Amino acid sequence: MRPKNIDVKFGQFDTDIIISYTLCIDFKEDKEHNKSVFYDELKMVTTGMMKTQNDIMVFNVISHKLDIGNKYAQTSYPVRDTLKTTENEYREFLSTFGYSLN
Repeated sequence: MRPKNIDVKFGQFDTDIIISYTLCIDFKEDKEHNKSVFYDELKMVTTGMMKTQNDIMVFNVISHKLDIGNKYAQTSYPVRDTLKTTENEYREFLSTFGYSLN
């Protein structure tokens, strides 16, 4: 997993920090062949509050979730998939992944 397209906003919408990014998930067949069997790019949003005390910054995460409410972020299938995942299986994956973030 790796992030890309990171956008950070400070002091907006009643939070101290909003981080939106694309999370790239790549499942490989094995280490030797390095062949990707499932690759997807998921839009994520993390919000939180920050405070500093004695030169130490503390970040309190308010929410960390998939940005699937955005109509442009909705997809029916992953970017690359050799597993032949159906649309329902992909939706279940997104649902389970989103639930595990909470």
